[in-house]
Formats: sequence, C-alpha cells, structure tokens
Amino acid sequence: TSGSYIYIAPDAALGTTAAQHEIDGNVAVPIFDYWKVTAGLTWDLNSGKYIEARTGAGYDDGYLGVSTYATIRPGGWSTGIHLTLKGPDGEIAF
Repeated sequence: TSGSYIYIAPDAALGTTAAQHEIDGNVAVPIFDYWKVTAGLTWDLNSGKYIEARTGAGYDDGYLGVSTYATIRPGGWSTGIHLTLKGPDGEIAF
C-alpha cells in the first residue's frame, strides 16, 4: 500500500499553465501463495476528477513473475501483460 502527493508547478515551456495538485494511491492484496490483486487511483485535486484508475492481478514465486493490468483514463483505456524471469539469486535474468 502506498500513497503520494504530486505537485507540478506552472511551466509554460512544458504546457502547464496552472499549478497541478494530485494524489495517488495504490494497494496490493495477497489472495493466495504467490498471487495478489492490485488497484490504484490518481486524483486531480483542482478539478475533483480522476486522472487514471488502475487494476491488475499478478503471480510471483521468486523466479517467474506474470502480471496483467488495465488502466482507465478519461480519454481511453489500455491493458497489458508483464513477464519477469529471475535467476537463482532472485535478480532479473535479462
């Protein structure tokens, strides 16, 4: 579980004309050995609207990690799969 506050200062060169204030939260809940479900939300404090909502599920036994996720934004959505292979020392293999 994590949360953060995000402040983006106005910068015309970057296209940000007003200060942006956002909060972001994420939670991961174990459901079985090696399995978890995740959810997250980024909220715009200025407009009172969400920026991004995330959900997913994953498996990680220390050698093989597989997760799937969905991200929803006001303008559309995306999904994906992430694969991680680890060596005997637990470090990413490649």
